[in-house]
Amino acid sequence: MSSVITDAFQEWNVNKILASEPAVPDQMIFALIPGQDASDEIDPGEGMPADAHISHAHTITRMGKVSENAVVYSVVLDSSIGNWSYNWVGLADSATGTVLMIVHCEEQQKIKTSGGQQGNSLIRNMVMEFAGAAEATQISVTPETWQIDYSERHAGSDERVRAENIDVYGVAAFDGDGFLVTAADGKFNVAPGLGYVHGLRCHAAAVTSPGPLANATKVWVDATWQGTPTGAWSVTYSLRVAPELENYEKDGFQHYVFAIAQTDAAGNITDLRPPFPLQALEQVVDELDVYSKDESDKRYLHRANNLSDIDDKQKARENLGIYSAEEVDKRCPHRVGDVFLTSSAVNPAESWPGTQWSDMSGNYSARTIMIGAEPLQTGGSDNVTLSVDNIPSHGHPLTGLKTKKAGGHKHGYDKYQKGGTQDSTRVSVDNTRLGIEQDDTQEAGEHDHELEGEIGKTGGDKPFSVVSSFVTLRGWLRTA
Repeated sequence: MSSVITDAFQEWNVNKILASEPAVPDQMIFALIPGQDASDEIDPGEGMPADAHISHAHTITRMGKVSENAVVYSVVLDSSIGNWSYNWVGLADSATGTVLMIVHCEEQQKIKTSGGQQGNSLIRNMVMEFAGAAEATQISVTPETWQIDYSERHAGSDERVRAENIDVYGVAAFDGDGFLVTAADGKFNVAPGLGYVHGLRCHAAAVTSPGPLANATKVWVDATWQGTPTGAWSVTYSLRVAPELENYEKDGFQHYVFAIAQTDAAGNITDLRPPFPLQALEQVVDELDVYSKDESDKRYLHRANNLSDIDDKQKARENLGIYSAEEVDKRCPHRVGDVFLTSSAVNPAESWPGTQWSDMSGNYSARTIMIGAEPLQTGGSDNVTLSVDNIPSHGHPLTGLKTKKAGGHKHGYDKYQKGGTQDSTRVSVDNTRLGIEQDDTQEAGEHDHELEGEIGKTGGDKPFSVVSSFVTLRGWLRTA
């Protein structure tokens, strides 16, 4: 790929400076030139391609100051733009049609998303370098303020994956005998296999040795995630022997360490590798003495069999306090429907397992027992109030009575005269009436007089208890 600033730029730039205008191109042109060789040197006198060869013209998206003598122009072509190919890119001033800079490249495609096919996105940057470029273009913003830095995003994605692996495998985990440390021929041997160290996937294709045997030390896996900004990244690891190690950073890359084995003073090796989570669970199951289905069928009862697989059913019922209906009736002296009177509040079923009883104190509390042909019928009352028909015949003395008023009438009386005045109230000193005449009041006819008044009241109209002296017992009715 080659590039050149055109001869036309020189005159265009001078004119911009003389006019006190910023010398800034506003378009990036993409063209497909037939027969073009990207390795050939570009003629500075080359101009705008023919319209038939121009694939796309795009307004400059961003521009920035790289240095005092260099500026960068960028366009972003998202997946909505396409479909076309190009091998020629140029910076141009649309107002004058002047091509200022040209780049020849290998043919490339710009594809847009359509019909279920995912398109591509392109970011093209072109740097123009000439004396006083920043001043001539009047650009002061540096590209770091707007150009997209994907390295931070990629690093964040890598760290997220590492953290998710730790969530699954823990700080470290190894598959089966992978990375198992043994001793042979005076040196440590590490078995091939798979393991995770701090979320980094380490795979050993063959047996490796970190060095000669040593006492009172440890064997470590040292894993790191490395690559270049434009190249592929991968996990690399090494095996190290040291009493102690810690995570560290070297050449800009983070290293994570984990001890997979240790030796004591006598050289005995202890395995420190945690197993994969599922394998750890299998170990726990084995330690719990869990049986296979065939073994479980022989050792345990099956719910679907409803206890039919018990060898001694009668003994089992006795141990559980469960009896058949016939056995229950033999053990309990009370038939269904019998009432059991007791001073205990304990349900009789505790004494006679398999029976069922109803506490009668709820519905029949404080009832007098009456023998009859219809059991459990209720009636009667604890309190009564007497009516007239319920008391003996008797009388009451009359006091404070008077006749009832009969209206105006006359009665007979004695009268005499004194000084020509009638006076019926005077008598002589010797009780002899003076000038007496007998006379009667006007006759009112034969009639009666009624007495009015009432005899004294008594009584409070209150009911009284007819409950005899009693002792309370608990009644239990056998229902089954």
